Amino acid sequence: MNTTCILISNTYTQDAYLNHIPTENRREVLCEELSNYSSEWHEARQNGLSLSYTLRTANVNYNGERIVEYKGVKYSIYRTYKDGDDIELYLAELAGV
Repeated sequence: MNTTCILISNTYTQDAYLNHIPTENRREVLCEELSNYSSEWHEARQNGLSLSYTLRTANVNYNGERIVEYKGVKYSIYRTYKDGDDIELYLAELAGV
């Protein structure tokens, strides 16, 4: 693992008017950027996604987060793949951010 990324999750609390207020929880973890294969890129395109990066981190680092910040940009995690003690995170551009 030669770089870091920030895994992002949200927790919600209620205010006095019963509105759900999100709080962003951020955890920096070690990761490694992997090469994107053309087959993965093509499959993402068929599903209307734009594959940006594939990152690998240790399984223990990942708790089901759906957002990751990498190189200062937020991405959605649209797919994961367990590979032994590691997990691969497939990132797509996050619309609307």
